[in-house]
Amino acid sequence: PTAPISPVAAAIHAPTSVGDDPYALHLAPPVQRRGDGPVDQGGAHAAAAGGVKGSATGLPHGQAIQASFGDGFDVSSKGIEAVANYRTDLMGGPLNLTFAYSYNNLKAKNIKLSTAGTPLVSAQQQYNIANLAPQHRITASANWQIANFTINTRANYYGNWSNALEYNLVAPTPATAANPFPAPPVSQIFGAKTLFDLDVSYTFAEHFTLTVGANNLFNVFPDKIAASPINPIYQTTGGLNDGQIYPRSGGPFGMNGGFYYARLRIKY
Repeated sequence: PTAPISPVAAAIHAPTSVGDDPYALHLAPPVQRRGDGPVDQGGAHAAAAGGVKGSATGLPHGQAIQASFGDGFDVSSKGIEAVANYRTDLMGGPLNLTFAYSYNNLKAKNIKLSTAGTPLVSAQQQYNIANLAPQHRITASANWQIANFTINTRANYYGNWSNALEYNLVAPTPATAANPFPAPPVSQIFGAKTLFDLDVSYTFAEHFTLTVGANNLFNVFPDKIAASPINPIYQTTGGLNDGQIYPRSGGPFGMNGGFYYARLRIKY
């Protein structure tokens, strides 16, 4: 259309021809520029609920648009962090020990409802806020220098985690206006893991340092995806229909297994 589009009242306009994608939504500049200026959130929500100007029905995916503009929920974050360092000598060489622990508890709260009466964030998204990252994380490391040798070792502990958007064990109960907050999803719990890193360096002829080491020394992987009615495992591949055997993100430490290397440093 050639007529100008008003900032929010007609924030969404209809496709210009039958060939246009009916879901290619055009948002007026004041709505698009959410990141660099204030936005009339109420106007954006009303435009999504009212649909195309002059139409009696709401816009397709109007709830998703409402969820994209404005604050749909708050996040409560509680936790603790502790770090301890200890220095001593071992066999005539300095030894540095470090221990770090963190606990973090996240929870979605004050969840707002769309004009349809359902939450602006799904039950799966609410679950992931609390469970996608491990609550417990521990790192313990040691650095020891003796003669021309330097040895570094580190243990990394990652607690349980879960992803309800991809790895549910049963179909989640959809939210409705009558039941906007259904029971939490039943999702696969990926177990806690501890990974070890090690490197040994030797300096010779003053200018050269040779290092051999390993990240994830014992080749630890996340748990495999569990078979369920939601995610059937194919016998021929041992994975999902898209080839996943391990969760695609790898969780907090990836799914590449061990990494082993040698490095020569020359310093003048």
